[in-house]
Amino acid sequence: MSTPWTHPSSLPSDRIRPAHPPSPSKHQQRKTPRTPDPPKSRPVRALETLVRGLQNTPERTPDPKGGCFCRARLHALSRYTPLCAACGLVLCTVNAPHFACPHCASPLLAPPARQSLLLQLQAQIAQTLASEESARLKAADDARRAAGAFPALSASASDQSVASQTHKVLSLNSKTKKVTVASYSPSPVSTPKVLEEEEPERVPPPPPDVLYVKARPDARRPWMNVREPPPSYVPLGRKDRANK
Repeated sequence: MSTPWTHPSSLPSDRIRPAHPPSPSKHQQRKTPRTPDPPKSRPVRALETLVRGLQNTPERTPDPKGGCFCRARLHALSRYTPLCAACGLVLCTVNAPHFACPHCASPLLAPPARQSLLLQLQAQIAQTLASEESARLKAADDARRAAGAFPALSASASDQSVASQTHKVLSLNSKTKKVTVASYSPSPVSTPKVLEEEEPERVPPPPPDVLYVKARPDARRPWMNVREPPPSYVPLGRKDRANK
């Protein structure tokens, strides 16, 4: 005996296939907005510049900007190469360790020391990023505690909600007595750009010629300064005489 309840396809609902929601494709998943990373700090950018220089610059490459010859008088002493091992020139922080010596063009670091410094800088970058991230999380936790235990929206969600809002303004014309409706949407907030670092002042190299006085010294005035012109007498004026 067959009944509508026993036959597998007797009811119309049994013939309708269940509709499954389409799974998002990989291309659609890639389009999901990604939260931008916070801008890197100045110490991290300086360390990354040194790492790229040690990785991509040959040993005897001269500094394209000429280096600095202040001998650590204008700038601080270099932390990585304070002295040239070939000529003994005192190097400041402006002289990068991946360039050659600005005076004798010798490499400032041997290959083993260069590789050791590269590993040291990479570890320093990781440590600096970790400390900055912990400080950032601590500051956010302190701000959350100061504001109270209320749920806070993420920065991306709040920015999207503000950008998607459209405001309408009603204005009444005093002459025609007509109402005008105008709609506008606020402009998105632009992220501040990282300021470019100022180029440090560089001391040029000394002149190749030795400065000396070509005139012979006067035996009657051996103390005379022959580099400067001889002094001349300037008489006093009337006002100077009155004040005197």
